[in-house]
Amino acid sequence: RAERGRLLQLRLPDGTHRWLQVNAVLIEDDANGDASADLNAPPRPVRVLSTWIDVTDRIDAERRASQDHELLRTTFDSVPAGLMAVNVDGQIIEVNQRFRDITRGVHQASQMILGVTHDYLICDEHGVPFEYDQRPIARALTGETLDGLLLLLRWPDGVEVAVRASASPIYDGDGIVGAVLTIQ
Repeated sequence: RAERGRLLQLRLPDGTHRWLQVNAVLIEDDANGDASADLNAPPRPVRVLSTWIDVTDRIDAERRASQDHELLRTTFDSVPAGLMAVNVDGQIIEVNQRFRDITRGVHQASQMILGVTHDYLICDEHGVPFEYDQRPIARALTGETLDGLLLLLRWPDGVEVAVRASASPIYDGDGIVGAVLTIQ
């Protein structure tokens, strides 16, 4: 039977390894030129055509990226403050458990920030709710850095939690790619 995309690890004599992506198909004899062949018989495999592609660099890069992501997640969870990072589109990239504890657990990675913050109001220190574009994370996505803001988080059941918030844009070589919000 055909094989497509099978990964094989090839160990070299020097102890290193290479990852190969293997594809293989059977080339069958259809017996068209043989008058004595049984036309009802299944075709016979007579050749195998295979490709072997060295994908070691890709596999190694994927593993490094996975390890880097795990280090980021572990670092986020180790910080005693609530941390949330979003991309430039407002999608949550990472959020730590402390942030979820403070905000009653509604935030999860891959959610859009607009889709979850409606569970509570984000208010200034006087209790006046912010419009979306005035919230710290939205302001950080425009390039503003905020530090030490006093905010009130207000739920529909009347519970209010006062937090100190900081927000900063995340840059790469092309400009702003996201923002990070810290609450305590």
